[in-house]
Amino acid sequence: MPGSSASARGDTLSSVQLYMDTGEYDRALDLLEKLLKKNPDDAEARRLLDELHALKSAKSGDGAMQDELARSTAEAQRTQKELEELIARGQNSPLSQNTASGSAQPKGERTSSAESSADKNAAQQKLREAEEAARRAREAEIAAEKAAAAAAARERKAEAEKAAQALAAQKQREAAARKAAEEELARKNRAIQREIDGVNGEIAQGKSDLTANKIESALNHFGKAQKMLPISAGEPLFSGSKNSEMAAALYEASQNTASDADRKKLRDAAVSYAEEAIRKTPNDAAAHYVLGMTAMDAKNYPKALDELSKAVQNDQSNALYHYNLGRVQYLSRRYSDARSSFQRSVDLDGRFAPAQYNLGLANLRTGNESEALSSFRRARTTDANYEKAYLEEARLLSKQGDQNGAVKAYNAVLRINDVNGNALRELGSEYYAMENYAASENCYRRALALLSPTEEDPTTYYNLSATLYAERKDAEAIAYAKRAYASKASLGNTAQANVVYNYALMLQDSGKFEEAIPLYLEALRLNPNHEKSKINLGKMYLEMNPPDVDTALRLFKQAYDADNKSFEANNNLGSAYLAKKDYKNAIKFYQNALRLDPSNNTVRSNLAQTYASDGQFDNAKTTYTELIKRDGTNWDAYVELGKVCMSTGDTAGAERYLSEVQTKRPNHRRAEVTELLSALRSGGIQAK
Repeated sequence: MPGSSASARGDTLSSVQLYMDTGEYDRALDLLEKLLKKNPDDAEARRLLDELHALKSAKSGDGAMQDELARSTAEAQRTQKELEELIARGQNSPLSQNTASGSAQPKGERTSSAESSADKNAAQQKLREAEEAARRAREAEIAAEKAAAAAAARERKAEAEKAAQALAAQKQREAAARKAAEEELARKNRAIQREIDGVNGEIAQGKSDLTANKIESALNHFGKAQKMLPISAGEPLFSGSKNSEMAAALYEASQNTASDADRKKLRDAAVSYAEEAIRKTPNDAAAHYVLGMTAMDAKNYPKALDELSKAVQNDQSNALYHYNLGRVQYLSRRYSDARSSFQRSVDLDGRFAPAQYNLGLANLRTGNESEALSSFRRARTTDANYEKAYLEEARLLSKQGDQNGAVKAYNAVLRINDVNGNALRELGSEYYAMENYAASENCYRRALALLSPTEEDPTTYYNLSATLYAERKDAEAIAYAKRAYASKASLGNTAQANVVYNYALMLQDSGKFEEAIPLYLEALRLNPNHEKSKINLGKMYLEMNPPDVDTALRLFKQAYDADNKSFEANNNLGSAYLAKKDYKNAIKFYQNALRLDPSNNTVRSNLAQTYASDGQFDNAKTTYTELIKRDGTNWDAYVELGKVCMSTGDTAGAERYLSEVQTKRPNHRRAEVTELLSALRSGGIQAK
């Protein structure tokens, strides 16, 4: 069938082409010869046959074609040389010369001429043959070049196809391997994920139980989660992070429970999980933080410092870590370090009011009062309900003498929390210092109203008694002073001495000397350096009937030795020495007292009296004159100055001062003034 024959021929030609491409020339030649036997006129088969010969020649180093080309080239070169020689001979012959000159050829030379013509024809023929040989050689060379190029192209094509096939096969193998690896990884990941989900599920349940205060259940779930660790991948980071997570949850729960037993159980568990986290991941900041906080709660400040420092080193951007490191540094009295830590916390989180507040405390400790005040104000600006910041601001303003600012800040505290006992008590003291006794009394009574029926507050009793005393509510003042005295045992010795002194003072002022004296002695047993007790006790001995001047003098000297700049000690020493009629010492100490308080006219009066008693009338006159100049209504000074004038013979001066009293204050020492004026006018007695 024609169709079948054509198909077979096409298959054969394709096979030939394939064999040629793969360098199997003999197999290709065999197939072509069979085709040409069937059909010698098959042009495609002949073309492939020529191409095949060329490929074989090129493959063998150009083979016969190259030899033929060489032969043709050599033959052409020989022919060309012979031609050139013939031409040269012909040009040198007589015939050629004659022909060249245009002369007729002689008859005798025809034979030679014929021979020459034959030679010429032969030469031309040789030339044509040489040219043909050269043409064939060029054609053969071109054919060889084309065949070589075609062969090279087919070879490159074949190599490229082989490479492409090999690459495709490699890609298939790689794809298969990759798919297998991915499937295996997915299988492993699914297994790992199931493990991770299991761990996370137990932890989540444990956290939920902690929120519900189911501590035992929470610990059980956390224990299961820990037993599931390590998972098949992610160790140690995953295990470390999960232990750290559980430690943090447990510590947070410990801060929110009211039971001491539960708190200890949770903290112990937190420590255990944190330590396990650090064994897995030594640089776990959260785990170090938990260990630091539990140590601080236990007041183990060296360990707390170490662990919180590590937490900060491993997470320097955590404001809370810096804040709590600052707290433990503050508690360890490392105030400069604490200040730096609090400042770093504020820098990281400017809205964290506790860090600003504690920065203020650290600034106070390092002597930076202005910075402390700014920190307290930033804290309460950040958090308008931060009552502690207002309270510290109030205390600092009070210390700096800004009473109005302090009162404003204390009232801000009370607007936030009207039952802040500290603010009430301290505001009461501020009002007392401002002599606003009614407001002070109100604050102290509000503070006392906060006490439970079984509570006692000796300090507030003491302060309220002082306020009531200033208001001249003596009976109630003594009652609260007594309550303070009865409940003083909770105070230190120094504070107790103040409470006892206050009670003694009020009894003394109410004339109950016998009750006051043992109280002053008790105050001195509690605080041997309580100078006010010495002074007041000495005054009581001096005022006894008869006075115990020596005992009073001993007490005043003790007070003076403790503080020679004490006005009270100097003034009372003057009075004691005056009572002993030791005028020289009396004058000395009155002068000291007057230098300490130049405006004190009582001391000036006592000094003038002592001058007069010592016969120093000029000094007495000068001192009384100064007294009257400072206090024109001191009628005793007028009378005494009149008497001094009488003693010095200055009757006119005496008349003037005594008449002034009689005229302006007729009932003042009336009998004495009348007697003195009568004596002056009669020229009788001298003043005593």
